[in-house]
This record gives sequence, C-alpha cells and structure tokens, in this order.
Amino acid sequence: MSLEKNKEIENNDGQDRSIDLTNVGGIRFVESTHTYTNTEGVRYTGITTLLGRFHDHFDTDKVATNKAIKDSVINYYGLEKYNDIRVKEAGKFVIRENYDKLAKTLGSAYQYQYLNVINQVIKDVITNVHGEEAYMGLEKQVLGFGNLYKKLNKIRTTKPEFFKTIEDEAVKQASITKYGTDEYKKLSKSVDGFDNLGTKLPEIKRETPKLYEDINAMIPRLKQEWIDTNLRAITEGSAEHDRREQEIYSDGGYEWNGIWFEYIEGKNIMTVTMDDVCVIPECMVWNHDMELGGLADIFLFHKGTIYVLDYKTNASVDIKPKINIKKYWTYMLGPCSELLDLNFFHYSLQLKIYQEMALLLRPEFKAGVNIIIHTTSDTHYRYKDAMIDCHDVSHIVPNIFKVLKYEKKK
Repeated sequence: MSLEKNKEIENNDGQDRSIDLTNVGGIRFVESTHTYTNTEGVRYTGITTLLGRFHDHFDTDKVATNKAIKDSVINYYGLEKYNDIRVKEAGKFVIRENYDKLAKTLGSAYQYQYLNVINQVIKDVITNVHGEEAYMGLEKQVLGFGNLYKKLNKIRTTKPEFFKTIEDEAVKQASITKYGTDEYKKLSKSVDGFDNLGTKLPEIKRETPKLYEDINAMIPRLKQEWIDTNLRAITEGSAEHDRREQEIYSDGGYEWNGIWFEYIEGKNIMTVTMDDVCVIPECMVWNHDMELGGLADIFLFHKGTIYVLDYKTNASVDIKPKINIKKYWTYMLGPCSELLDLNFFHYSLQLKIYQEMALLLRPEFKAGVNIIIHTTSDTHYRYKDAMIDCHDVSHIVPNIFKVLKYEKKK
C-alpha cells in the first residue's frame, strides 16, 4: 500500500508512514502495523478482522492432512482406490468424477436412453410431493407416461428443488439399471469423504505403515508450500495495489463508466462536497461508537453518490460453490448466515461496510453500486480487469453493526 499522496503523511526520521485525520475525524492509521487508533490511543478493529468473526478460516492442519492422504493413496494404490474411499453416503450422492462407472446425471441417463427411468422418477417425485391427482394432470398434459421426460426443462426452471430430487434419484436408478444393484452399492458405499479423510489415519497406520509414513512426510511439505504461496500472493498483491494507486496520482484521476473522476490532493471523506466528481484512493473511514476503521482502495464521489471499488488479486473470486450439491455447501456465521462462505460474499460485505461507515460520517450522501476489481499482478492492464458487481448485502450490514453496538454497551 502506498500512502505517498494521501493526506497528512508522517515519514520523519524513520517513523511509520500514516494517514493522520485527527484534526477532522479523530483517527489515525499506521501503515506498518495496519492499525487505526483514536486520539486517546484506543486501537480500532479493522474491517477484515471484523468479517473474520463471521466465517470459518482455512484449517491448514486439517486440509494438509487430507491432501496428503489423498495424494499418498493415489500414489500408493491409484485413483480408483482413492475414489472408492472418498465416495460419500450410500444411496443418492456419489462423487461425480467417476463418470465411467456411474451414469451420474440426467444427461447421461438420457444418453443411455433410460427415459423410462427418468419418467418413473418424475412420476414418483410428483406423486409424493403433490399427490396422485397432480401427477395424473401432468401425465394428461404430456399425453402419457412415456413423455414425462419432456417436462424436465420446465421443472428445472420452475421447480428447481423438484428437479434436484429427480436428478438425484435418476442418478441412482440409471446407475443400477446400467451396472446392477451390487455394483452401485459398492461404488456408493458410505465412507468419510475428503473433509474427514484424517479420521482414516489410525486405520492406515495400522494396516499400511509405509503409506502412513509417506503421509506424515508430506503434511509439513504441503503446509510450507501454502505458506510460501500465500506470502508470494500478498507481496504481489500489494505491489499491484501500489501500482494502481500510483496510476491514479500520475493520471490525475480515474475513469469509470465513461465518467472522469478527478483526483484532488488533500480530499478526504470529511472534506468532499456534494458537487464533487472525484476519486479518493486509499480512503479511510471510521466509526467511533463501534471502534471500527477501514481503508478502501477507491472511493468515487459523483454529485452526492458514493461508490466503493476494491482491487482483489486472488486466483479467483468465487461466486458459486465448486461442488453443486447443497448438502456440502457451507455458510457464513451469525448475522451473515444466509450467505455462502465464499470470498465473493466476504468482499461484498467488506465494501458495503466501507460504504455504510462513510454514510454514517456523511449522511447527506447516498449509496451507489460497489465493484470488485478482479485483477492479477501479471496483467497490468485495466482492460483485462473483471469488474464484478457486489452482492446486495444492504440488509445484513445493519445487523452486523447492531451486534457491535450491543457488545460495546456490555
């Protein structure tokens, strides 16, 4: 992060650079420690730290153990053995990588011409959910049992929950039809799945000592690789942030949506006016009641409207879960529990909190859209950036603030 152009920079005699807004807001930010303090020296919570309370953190030990078991089992026995111990839950859900052994989707069931399987599943699901009369009405619409599959696209769009049930059951029935009940049960037997592979360690140690040694040797190596990758990503990400910030200073502003936002040296959240069309890079916001502080990459002000943009240099911004099976999805915690635990939703909350803190400081302004700028350090061109609209979390952020205010009162 570069603070060369921001207001009230201290850098004398080797002191830490800082943004000092004590004269207008009673707040100061120190770059080296990334801390916000008020005039009495009270340290405020940063937004990233705050959001960390509402989602699970990466469990390095657990994931490293699971990954070591996976890689070692594949090396030792082959992929088929690993898939055999990874498959989750008898019955309907199976690992979808094992395509050659299981007809795992409606598409594959259709491909193998198991239309009667699909028709029967549709009949069973509609009858169980809606009753016999509803099913008979549907059959009449499609001119008989043999044409029920033609309703799949409509069911997919109008009743996705029924479609999922139909899909799951068709996976099972089509698999049994093609491979037989015994083979299906063998392949879909209940075991622990990737997240709980670590529970297999005692069994592996007892039955295959050499494999156990390989796993234990791999765990610290994996952890160190992740540490090195993380440090490299932080360094490269910081450099990219700095480069983009310096572009704003050297260009004299920032263009977004066909509008030129002027950079005016010395502007901060408390001095910007309702008539300004300007950009404030590294814009600091705060709230004394909740003891919160934050520093957003870009604040844009357009005649009374505030937009927040933030650079993200992750390998990906995850909007959807990688596994399309709801029972394996994880959600955020507390007031954010309706949101999937994915970085897209973390970022959406982060930017909205910045914006809401700004509006608490300047209630005469109104909120505009917030944008995640997904870039990478090896593509230094704005035209390659992905501009991602944030999820609407406007109803969640006030509840986060309520939690903080309640805690401060106790």
